[in-house]
Amino acid sequence: MGDKRSYMRVFFLFFSLFVFFGCDGAKPEQSNTKRIVQPSDTSRYFYAIGYGNTQKEAKNDALSTISEKISLKLSSEFSSSVKSIKENSGERVFDESTNNIYSKTKEIEYEDVKVKQSYFQNGKWIALVEVDKNKLVSTYAKKLDKTDNKIQTQWDIYQKSGDFEKLKYSVNIKKYIKEADKTITLIDAINSDFDTRKYLRKYERYKDEIQKAESKMVFRVVGDKNSKPLVSLVKTSLSEKNISCSDDISVPTIKITTKAQKRRYNVENERFAKLTFALRDTKIEVRNKQNRVVSTVVYKTKSASSKGFEDAIARVDKYKKMIKQTGIVVFLTGN
Repeated sequence: MGDKRSYMRVFFLFFSLFVFFGCDGAKPEQSNTKRIVQPSDTSRYFYAIGYGNTQKEAKNDALSTISEKISLKLSSEFSSSVKSIKENSGERVFDESTNNIYSKTKEIEYEDVKVKQSYFQNGKWIALVEVDKNKLVSTYAKKLDKTDNKIQTQWDIYQKSGDFEKLKYSVNIKKYIKEADKTITLIDAINSDFDTRKYLRKYERYKDEIQKAESKMVFRVVGDKNSKPLVSLVKTSLSEKNISCSDDISVPTIKITTKAQKRRYNVENERFAKLTFALRDTKIEVRNKQNRVVSTVVYKTKSASSKGFEDAIARVDKYKKMIKQTGIVVFLTGN
């Protein structure tokens, strides 16, 4: 009888240990039968299923899928990298490359994401997430308002400025408008019922007024002997923006001066050894109608020529590249 009781004690001891360790919550539940059914998106919510080695990875994977949905919707609204926004007065066109749109959607800031279901199966976490479109739009509406405040601040200063100062502030205004346009396209893709027309109309008016103001601007562009080729390049670049140049001393003056040092290198490469290098310090100074300095920028560049030092100084390839990358206004202002 005693042996039977001892046997039962040992049996219950092992059974208790088995139950205790078998129910330990440290390991995720394995399941080969569970299956998540993804609901269809609604006017209020996005849904997606994600996979990963952790719950967090699975959640982020699902959010990436939602970002791709938004990207595809945006891309479908663009043709040849141009989006047309219809307004009462006609059709407005906003330049935007689909690559930039896709890049932007990958950076979407999601808030209050709900994981509706998740489980561990076959070595992977699987998660179903729900994103509230209204809350997502609210997040980006706040970002749009912040950008809009920056635009308005720059615009208020722009209106009180002289011609060249207007060019400087127009760079920031256009940069912020471009940022706002991207946010607006995201909001449109998430919830097309959100009214962004008041922003679009205002930004179009600002860009139109900037363009009209530039067409009325006149500058005098002068330079020393070393800067004559650059002076010609600046005049050409300004004319491409419909900005006029004149010899009238009463208009704002863009003065360009270049100092250069001669350099030769003793190298085995015969072709390279024949080159003469000019190490240039180019100063661009702008004075307004009252002869007050309103902008100064200095560029350090190096140019080479097989025809001698003077030819090396006169080469403008480096300046052309800068102007092509940033635009003539940024080149002149250093913004």
